[in-house]
Amino acid sequence: MTLPAPHYTKIGLAQYLETVPLPLPVPPGAPSTWTTALHLFGTFPLVAKDDRGYTDILDKDLLREILSAFGRPTRKEEQMALMFTTPIPGDVDVAEVLGGLLSHSTYWVRQRTAILIGLMGLTGAQKQLIANLSDSDNDARRGAAEGLGRLGDAGAIEALARGPWEDSDTSVDYARCIALSRINDWDRTAAAVAGMSADGDGFELLTAMIEAHKSGDGSELIERMESGDDDVKRAVGRFLMGHPAMSAKHAGSLGEVMSSIDDTDAMIPVAYALGFAGEDAVGALEELFDSGDWRVRQGACMAASRMGAAGMALKDKLVATLSDDDGDVQRDAALACTILGIQPETTGPKWQNDMSTSYQFAFRAAELSKTEPGAALAGQVMGLVPPTRDLFAALGSGSGGNADTRGYAAAYLALLEPELMSSVLDAMARDDSRDVPMGLRRWAAAGFLLTGGVPSRLGAMHRILLAHEGEVSSQPKGSVENLRGRAGELASIAAKDGDWPVRIDALRLLQLLGNEAAPFKDLIHHISIHDSDSDCRNQARDMIDVGWTSESVADFLAGVIAGPRGGGDSAKAASLKRLAGADPALGALMARRFASGDDRDLARAGSTILGGVLTAANAVPEIEAALGRLEADGWVLREAACDLLGAIDPSIVDEGLFEEFCEALNTRAEEDDDSDVQNAAKAALARLGRPFGGE
Repeated sequence: MTLPAPHYTKIGLAQYLETVPLPLPVPPGAPSTWTTALHLFGTFPLVAKDDRGYTDILDKDLLREILSAFGRPTRKEEQMALMFTTPIPGDVDVAEVLGGLLSHSTYWVRQRTAILIGLMGLTGAQKQLIANLSDSDNDARRGAAEGLGRLGDAGAIEALARGPWEDSDTSVDYARCIALSRINDWDRTAAAVAGMSADGDGFELLTAMIEAHKSGDGSELIERMESGDDDVKRAVGRFLMGHPAMSAKHAGSLGEVMSSIDDTDAMIPVAYALGFAGEDAVGALEELFDSGDWRVRQGACMAASRMGAAGMALKDKLVATLSDDDGDVQRDAALACTILGIQPETTGPKWQNDMSTSYQFAFRAAELSKTEPGAALAGQVMGLVPPTRDLFAALGSGSGGNADTRGYAAAYLALLEPELMSSVLDAMARDDSRDVPMGLRRWAAAGFLLTGGVPSRLGAMHRILLAHEGEVSSQPKGSVENLRGRAGELASIAAKDGDWPVRIDALRLLQLLGNEAAPFKDLIHHISIHDSDSDCRNQARDMIDVGWTSESVADFLAGVIAGPRGGGDSAKAASLKRLAGADPALGALMARRFASGDDRDLARAGSTILGGVLTAANAVPEIEAALGRLEADGWVLREAACDLLGAIDPSIVDEGLFEEFCEALNTRAEEDDDSDVQNAAKAALARLGRPFGGE
């Protein structure tokens, strides 16, 4: 699907950034050379999971890696909506970029990227996917197999079929079977393994599939499905989806298998295989609709959605199931009814309204939209089919899902109807009526950016929605210099906004403005008593106790030292930084005290200050202590140690010691089990002029 380009211009974007004080990197060149992640990927991958239903594919972490490969720096607290809609260079080969990430040092990047390549149909990266079938990590190997299966290119058959089999993780072998079932060219698969022998349950299953295809009799596969685990059921179900006559022959047995499955993701291919059996599945499904297990009833609805005209024989069962006691069953019954043309005027809104309550359901509904016209709205919201004005229904509060999936519709409408949507999305972001979900507010703010508009008021609120997390443990990052003179706006947001994540970040930004917040001390005091959210009240109390009016060293020191209601750690960390600026010696003394502590904000601030004031005379013991903390059990200590080492002036240490701690940072960046420590190590290496992986 081809979307209109974003409607921002360089001049318009400059005006936007003046009104919305957002730390937004803008690529070089004219806007006509830019694109966005929304244009490259659509929103479909945002709800995608792997075949086992365990792994989100395009989450914030992977998108951050992708944008970095595109040359667009990101910050950890940026919202997905912002990362999806801000400009990135448009002259980059997507297959080449994603193919490069298949060699990333982190296993989950390789795993998720492989599946994303398959979802996007990027056959240009097939060679790299085949290479990753031999990856050192089992999840990455499984991801490579799934990616190749989703590409569906027969050129991958030999690599998938010839192994190596008997993987240390049996689910990898089954993923190969599923991939070959997706490609569904069993004559070529048989030729690829002719004369070959291998051990392991996966290869045994593959040979059984080849034999079943030749004979047309799936009895052995059904026996394996009945006795096997969810991976086996999933693999055989996927095979039978490509053999409807075989499914029809064993419809009763498939119904019995469905009754024994506990996992919804394992249920899906088995249910679809039974549905493809058509009228031969009716008897088995009638029994499943009467099951006492909600999962089985949900599976019956899934199967009915794939039956075509034969599904009308189950009309009464489906209509009755619209009132099922379980909401998941109701939703799948409504989707099946809409696809089959049963009461579409009422069943359509019923499932559309719940799309975002389950990403697994949204992903499945969107996949069905490729072949089932009744699920077209899901495809429009996910960017799979040409959008129409029906997207307005998806955006409305009565249908199209809630929060994120409604937000996807908002993003597409921003591109399709910019003049109309500019004021609508600005109003949705402000949420004066206090009835717009938080996730949708964030997407509305991002969609507004796509329209090329400038907020009529409360531009700082757009920054908060797009660039901050609004979590209790997350202090806003980035410069506040472009918020100077906006204290009144922040105070208004802190006092009036309907969502506590917005209010608390408005308070935090107001606090970072220092004395500019002083005129609103009475308002902050009122918030500390009357705000409906306890975290907002606590944040306001912290601000009052730290105080804004004095700039003396004594007051900075008082802000650092804990006392009765003496401010939270983030406020104390801010005071520590101000103290170091006013009195470096005293600041360094206090920084050393906190650098090895358990309070994250103080530990990071103290470590950064301490590293920056070290000299050749005193650096060695501090570096050795920091290297020791890199091996500590506590991730806060390891993260702060990275900050200290990254703040050191390389010229004050000898080359051997410098190489030693750079190597230690590289190890943390690659191997630490905490992503915050990894990111801190990478940032430290960058500050030292030694990017991660550099020599």
